[in-house]
Amino acid sequence: MQKTRIRYCASILLVLMLILTPLRFLRAADAEANVEANNGNFTIYSIKNNTDKEMSGWTVTIKGVPEGAVVQNAWNASCSLSGGTLTFSSNQDWNSTIKPGETIYVSVGCYMEIAGPDGNYAMGSWSPSSVTVTPKFSGASNTPTPVPATPTPIPTAAPTAAPTAAPTAAPTAAPTAAPTAAPVNPTVAPTETTVVPADTTTTEVVETTPDPNAGTAVPVAGDDWLTTDGNKIVDQNGTQVWLTGINWFGYNTGTNIFDGCWNCNMDQALKAIADHGFNFLRIPMSAELVLNWKNGVYPEANFNQANNAELVGMNSQQIFDYALSLCQKYGIKVMLDIHSANTDASGHMANLWYTDKVSLQDYYDSLSYLADRYKDNDTVVAYDLKNEPHGKPNEEKAIWNDSELDNNWKHVAETAGNLVLDANPNALIMIEGIEIYPKDLTANADFSSTSDADYYYNWWGANLRGVKDYPIDFGSPERNRQIVYSPHDYGPTVYEQPWFQGSFDYESLKADCWNDNWLFIHNEGIAPILIGEWGGFMTEPNLTWMTYLRQLIGENHLNFTFWCFNSNSGDTGGLVLDDFTTWDEEKYAFVKEVLWQDDGKFVGLDHAVPLGDNGIALSQYGGTIVSVTPDKPADPTDAPAETTALESGAESKPAAAAAATAATSSGISAGKIILYCFLFLLIALVAVIAYLIIKRPKDWNNLVDRLHLPEKLKRDIPWEIVPETGALGTSDSVSRNNEFAGRFRPVKKEVTDEITFSQKAPIKRPNMRPAAPEKPKLSLEEEVARLAEEMKAEAEAHEQAALAAENGIAAAAAVESIVPDTVPEPVIEPASKTDDEEIPSIVRNMMKEQSPDPEPAVEEPEEEPIVPTWAQAMPTDRPIWAKPANTENASDETKTENNPFAPARKGPIKRPNLRPAANKPNEPKSDDKQ
Repeated sequence: MQKTRIRYCASILLVLMLILTPLRFLRAADAEANVEANNGNFTIYSIKNNTDKEMSGWTVTIKGVPEGAVVQNAWNASCSLSGGTLTFSSNQDWNSTIKPGETIYVSVGCYMEIAGPDGNYAMGSWSPSSVTVTPKFSGASNTPTPVPATPTPIPTAAPTAAPTAAPTAAPTAAPTAAPTAAPVNPTVAPTETTVVPADTTTTEVVETTPDPNAGTAVPVAGDDWLTTDGNKIVDQNGTQVWLTGINWFGYNTGTNIFDGCWNCNMDQALKAIADHGFNFLRIPMSAELVLNWKNGVYPEANFNQANNAELVGMNSQQIFDYALSLCQKYGIKVMLDIHSANTDASGHMANLWYTDKVSLQDYYDSLSYLADRYKDNDTVVAYDLKNEPHGKPNEEKAIWNDSELDNNWKHVAETAGNLVLDANPNALIMIEGIEIYPKDLTANADFSSTSDADYYYNWWGANLRGVKDYPIDFGSPERNRQIVYSPHDYGPTVYEQPWFQGSFDYESLKADCWNDNWLFIHNEGIAPILIGEWGGFMTEPNLTWMTYLRQLIGENHLNFTFWCFNSNSGDTGGLVLDDFTTWDEEKYAFVKEVLWQDDGKFVGLDHAVPLGDNGIALSQYGGTIVSVTPDKPADPTDAPAETTALESGAESKPAAAAAATAATSSGISAGKIILYCFLFLLIALVAVIAYLIIKRPKDWNNLVDRLHLPEKLKRDIPWEIVPETGALGTSDSVSRNNEFAGRFRPVKKEVTDEITFSQKAPIKRPNMRPAAPEKPKLSLEEEVARLAEEMKAEAEAHEQAALAAENGIAAAAAVESIVPDTVPEPVIEPASKTDDEEIPSIVRNMMKEQSPDPEPAVEEPEEEPIVPTWAQAMPTDRPIWAKPANTENASDETKTENNPFAPARKGPIKRPNLRPAANKPNEPKSDDKQ
């Protein structure tokens, strides 16, 4: 037993060693990197400093690169490749300095290819075998210079010509009318540029990406979320803000990047938008493209690689994330707009948010994916759920009522908005209207009528009359404060609506269109208004309409995003000319009148980053610096930290948020705490199991039975016998050793020290028989004489037995003769044999008892019994208490001559007792009777 326990203890210690050994590897490395290998792209998203010192630089070494790969392009760090080892070294100030415990988004990567036998380049799927981050600290020696590699670049492909964009606003007047505007091609085609590869004999590929955080201020994560207060949009401090933005489409058309990047540089274009005072950017996207990104498919982005060299090697989603980082850099906030279901320049022409290619669930999934991906990036502060739902009475149409139909925009908007708020409760939810609304809800609340006369019409997405009867409800006051209604409005050059026919003015437009369709929402303080699209050509009568709408916006401080930056909008034109670089100064001057300005400076929506070169940060508005993070104010000397969201499945954690918590962090990550807790619980479980197996085997066996575990896990329980009380001088009571629980029953040892019993052998009973006397040894003659005497005695015994048997048979016959009168008297042997000593004594006694007396006994006359009168008629052969026999049912066989009424025999005949009567205690034996 002792050896068994030692073995169990040794097993437990071995298990604990196996469990605890990995703990020594849990100490975090000095630095960690979040990386991803995607075909030819290798990206380093973020680097974390796990030390208590500030890093001034870093080197990331990646092993396991496929053989034959060459680096074609790298960005935001120097890069080299040699012998399957890829090395990045920091060379940018904004992503080199990392404070203790801080994580920053470095946006480092490269594009690699392998030349095939056909001359084409490809890079299959691969994953690094190891990733090592070597930090560099101030005053320390530089990291080793990586082994150089000589990449073989390939010619940059010429940009694809610009796709034709369809008009974003569609006519919504009487069904007989048709749109008059159609998409047109840019008057100047994009210039094809062939980039001739240079002779690269250098040892490193140095990226040329502009610093996305090279602004004069450090962005602060999470301080720029917006909410509403009545009909105003406010920041977290309650300060009213004014969203004066612009649209730039392309992620919905199939370009998979902003349209115009076939001519312009995307970085310079976004900077120009900020410098011109637009603090808000609406980005139209298709649900199909978002779903592709969600599923790891990245359609090719169409841009001029000569003008956008920093984008070479990035996929379309990486370029989009890079664009968001540029918006953050220049102080621009972003609204993501599901502009169409399908990726198509005319995709917005579809009436609803689902098609035969993109289902309703796909639409929901696209919004959920975007909201979850950018939930920690307060550059993306708003979501436009769907661009311009519409439909006329005689076609598939968007409706607005209290039903739960798939084409009920109110119901779908509530569902989609809650999905976004589930991921990011701080996002603004922009909800557009529909095209038609019933004039009589009593008769046509279900939109069943197909007559135009039964409906009010407006521009696609601009009919918000349903808000008065069926307002959007997200289920709680907190969520409802994120609602902003977003109509679209256009002028007569897009379509000559009824309110444009004849003459019109400011008041007539308010009375005929704006008030009843959407302006009432602002006037009654239901929610804020953001006009998602408005604009057009600077010609009459469109210019008159634009002037009146600008007046309405300015008087009421209505939020808006002007349509649009693109020059390739066929029915409105854009703020830039066909090169996407030269601004239309006349149109810009017109719009500038309603951009948010203070003392000649444009006001941005970022509390820390000014809006471009000509703007100020929100915290500077009105000359008051608003403390947005009182616990840890932003340090102007801090290194910028990118907050662009990561690739799908990557960790998304803003660097500033990590810095804000670094001061109070104990240095142990949440993952390690969880791991420690898990190991502690595992050790406790092992200890409990070991205790049950060793100390409580019966409970362990019962647990095995309850959990239906294999029987072989049960432990064999030994048992033993405890001595009885007093039998061997002990004071223990008899234990219940013969009762078993399961397979065996353990017995508690409480025997005294004087008596012990072995459990390994059965108890041997003592031999109580007396020892036999030793026989004397006889000679041969004596042995022969003894055998002869034994044989003679044996023969005499046989003779006596035979005589006894003969006499016994005779005695038995005499006993059987003592029966009723009909039995003849037994034959009595002569008296001469009663004294024969050869007859057994018991037989002689019986013979003497049956012998006749010498003097016969005198018989006394019997007295006649007295019979009562009532019993005289009864048969005399039965006692008077006997029940009369049933003579009617008695069979002949049961009737006798002496007693014809005797009942039939119902049981077996009882034989007489032939055994001789036993002598009574005081009766003399038969030998003494004579």
